[in-house]
Amino acid sequence: MKFSCPNCKSKIEIQKTFNKKMHVSCSSCGIEDLLEFSKNYDEVFLEFLSRFDDGLVTKNGISENLKEEGIVRDENEIKKMIGENHPDSITETILFSKKDYISQYKILKHPEPKMGCKVSEMGLDDGITKYLKKSNINQFYKFQEEAINEIIFGENVIIEAPTASGKTEAFVIPVIQKIQNTAESGNVFAVFVYPTKALARDQYPKIQNLAEKIGVTVNVFDGDTNQTERRDILENPPHILVTNFDVIHYHLWHQTKFSSLLNTVKILVVDEAHVYSGIFGSNVHYIIKRLKRICSSKIQFIAASATLEDAKEFCEKLFDAKMKIIHGSGKKGQTDFVMLFPSLRTQRSLMVDLTKKLTEKNHKTMVFSNSHLNSELLAIQAKKQKVNIKVHRAGLMANYRKSVEKEFKGDLLQAISCTPTLELGIDVGNVDGVISSTIPVNRLIQRIGRAAR
Repeated sequence: MKFSCPNCKSKIEIQKTFNKKMHVSCSSCGIEDLLEFSKNYDEVFLEFLSRFDDGLVTKNGISENLKEEGIVRDENEIKKMIGENHPDSITETILFSKKDYISQYKILKHPEPKMGCKVSEMGLDDGITKYLKKSNINQFYKFQEEAINEIIFGENVIIEAPTASGKTEAFVIPVIQKIQNTAESGNVFAVFVYPTKALARDQYPKIQNLAEKIGVTVNVFDGDTNQTERRDILENPPHILVTNFDVIHYHLWHQTKFSSLLNTVKILVVDEAHVYSGIFGSNVHYIIKRLKRICSSKIQFIAASATLEDAKEFCEKLFDAKMKIIHGSGKKGQTDFVMLFPSLRTQRSLMVDLTKKLTEKNHKTMVFSNSHLNSELLAIQAKKQKVNIKVHRAGLMANYRKSVEKEFKGDLLQAISCTPTLELGIDVGNVDGVISSTIPVNRLIQRIGRAAR
């Protein structure tokens, strides 16, 4: 139901606050009031009109009440929180909007990545070196150099580095180098495991482009692999197989023809290793144990993640093997981090408003919701605010999801309303802003990592 402002005839907003009050406001002329809670919005509006007629409703007339009630922060508190930092105009608008409680503001500074040796000095195959130089990669980061050397030497390695810092290259390059040096054709040498089919198929071209330069073969085997492709994999096993633990579990359990391909595996790479925690992680631990039993030789383990707490202990339990950890940094610059509590409106209203503010300033934005329904509803409301946004979530056709990723990457789309499907490193190009609903801290870090790529 729409209510008109008695002062300027614009739309009046009525929102329930977190402490069971009713906040009535006009965004056009700025008049507002704080009333007692009522389920009947007509009654709330009538009381608001009565108080307006009595001269009790003015522009910013309840700002002190809002501060006393703990609904918004005092400006001086916000300025103290900012300190010596200099937030940009969008962040400043958000911080001083007086529509939400500012729980936290800080600058997340990312140290300059340490540089390693030049690509030409690593002693890699000429095909790899030429491909990297053609891709404008002339020097490795220090953590990449360390990871490449340790993996080639045969160590079990954990690569812990930020999103978009070059983790993939840090394990793909040494694996294909080892295949070039030692692998026999007709055997699967390495298995690359990803937590989702979407991520596996997103990373596949990157792996294949590098591998094919020196004659290393790569294939994806998952639930979307058709019968013709499956027969080809069985008849001509690739050097590298890209898959997931569900597929490995199914074929090991049922002892299919595919399971016999795994007998020759020498290296198991697990990307986004932080996903394998809790009961799911326990199941994966036993899948890895079964894989170790059927393999004819000892397996070398490689794990990669951006958000692993106690990474060494975690991975040693997951793989039941001693691991060496390599820490890396690779993101330059800084990120403005603001934590907001929607004290005067709903969480969805807050997220839509933030999306509009960011996209109006040409910031490409990812908006994370925690359910399919919320992602759809948020997109509907944002479109009403003239935001160029589309939904990306599990359950949608793969071709549609791919088209959304392509449009966003090509700057044809300003924002994506997504679920955790896009947490895990699928390449969508440059991202300027990330908006997230409430989430555990490790997953929040993963989402924040999508920004400033």
